[in-house]
Amino acid sequence: MDCTVVVVTHGQLAKQLVATCEMLIGKQENVLPVDFMPGENLESLIKKLAGIIEDNKVSGPLMMVVDMFSGSPFNASTWFVKNRPETKIVAGVNVPMLVNILLERQEAESFDELVEMAVDVGQNAVKSLQN
Repeated sequence: MDCTVVVVTHGQLAKQLVATCEMLIGKQENVLPVDFMPGENLESLIKKLAGIIEDNKVSGPLMMVVDMFSGSPFNASTWFVKNRPETKIVAGVNVPMLVNILLERQEAESFDELVEMAVDVGQNAVKSLQN
């Protein structure tokens, strides 16, 4: 099961997350970083995302990975979940989660399984060390 991954975040985090993952696991196909920058609004972000999805001829499953639940990147992504088949959102992206998505997206048996793995890996990557 392969899918296109769109990483949508506030500021330039999306590009940096993708660059960091590629440093760790090599260049990736069908992963698109989209930065939500100052001066943009929800409507302009939806248009930006639509243009990127169209320009890259995305068909089939689309996973939209965003930095935080209920932020503008999440809210813009919900438009695609409502209006495009085979689209899912995972909020709270971190490096381990994104690396896992990129490595497992061709191996997962289903889109739902890939989403579940992404959430599990992302949550389990958050640790605390105290003395």
